[in-house]
Amino acid sequence: MLNLLSIILFISVCFPYIRIIPIEGYTQPTSIIISIAILIFYVNNYLINKYNLRILIYFATYGVLLFLLSCYPYNSLQEYKYLMMYISPFFIVTALLISLEYNFQGLVRLLKLSIGIWFFVSILQLFWRPDFATFMIGNWGDSAQDIAVSGRGVMGLAPEPTHHGFHILLLGATLALLDIKNQSFGLVLLCFLESILLAQSSSSLMCLLLAATVTFFIYSPILFISILIALFLIPEIFFVDINFDESNNRIVTLILEFIKNPLDILNSDYSLNVRLAGVFATFSLIFSKFLIPEGLLQTDWLTSREYALESYDWLMGLSFVGPPSGFGILIYQGGIFSLIFCLYFISLICTTKFFNLPYKIIVFSSIFIFFNQYYISASGFSLILAAVLYRKCTLKNI
Repeated sequence: MLNLLSIILFISVCFPYIRIIPIEGYTQPTSIIISIAILIFYVNNYLINKYNLRILIYFATYGVLLFLLSCYPYNSLQEYKYLMMYISPFFIVTALLISLEYNFQGLVRLLKLSIGIWFFVSILQLFWRPDFATFMIGNWGDSAQDIAVSGRGVMGLAPEPTHHGFHILLLGATLALLDIKNQSFGLVLLCFLESILLAQSSSSLMCLLLAATVTFFIYSPILFISILIALFLIPEIFFVDINFDESNNRIVTLILEFIKNPLDILNSDYSLNVRLAGVFATFSLIFSKFLIPEGLLQTDWLTSREYALESYDWLMGLSFVGPPSGFGILIYQGGIFSLIFCLYFISLICTTKFFNLPYKIIVFSSIFIFFNQYYISASGFSLILAAVLYRKCTLKNI
């Protein structure tokens, strides 16, 4: 029974956008439903102590308290979605760890197969039909043709290219964490390429570049300095008179625009502006309030949103749903206590040992993904957190 539940859970986490239950929002609740079923029958104190899961229990309890204290009369669907960010990691992470303890090799093979399916679907969408297999993600698939015409990347099995790029990077990072013997380098590299060349996500590219910068700075400072020198020299030598309209590839266009004028990149791309500048605006609001918890009431965010748009005239827009940052929304709502949880995740990632730079980069990219507009209620967060805990506590970084 556990084997069947584990397989269903892993499939639901690897393909979180496939529409089984007709609800609003990108992510299906399948993974948390299966996780609860696994916990009811198989959770034990040994597992909780081994992986130090009490911090997830404390975080979930804190989220419930925030909800009860700030969301009366509890009639907003969006506020219940906020609550899921706090409670879903405990259920899904614990269930994934139980599953990995029971059938590690089988689930790693399933992860590899899932990466292959994502790539296969994306290739067919790029070279054959942009709407191939998008019927599985419900109404979100209706925009596939429009997205293709606009010059953005393919959707894969996600509701839009940015979520495609982020999710495939998280799958690659999870595989890197679980691949102790470095036997899956090709598949990890495939995740790199898919996020950039198939999803063509500027946000994914930005996360990878930031992760590469941190990795090179820490582990290869000479290479880091060489890259900085090249970035200063290349525009002067090669790109003085380049015509950006010559490329129909969004990623290529953004790279060339950045090389030509790095300071103007936020004004030239709406998606980057809303996400990257939105992160800045979110943390500006957070620190202006001295990390005091705001609670989960959505109308409080709408008031802060209007203030941010008035204060920063270079912002092209901000989400009505909440702060456009996975970590940012937690710290905005929960203050210093949510900051501690975010630092817990970051410290786990940063203290994990690897034997090659590409693995370091793709795992480090997960930190920057959740600084972006990608909430931790997405099952990808629980997947990578479970993987890093399993690596540290069971595989012992060998």
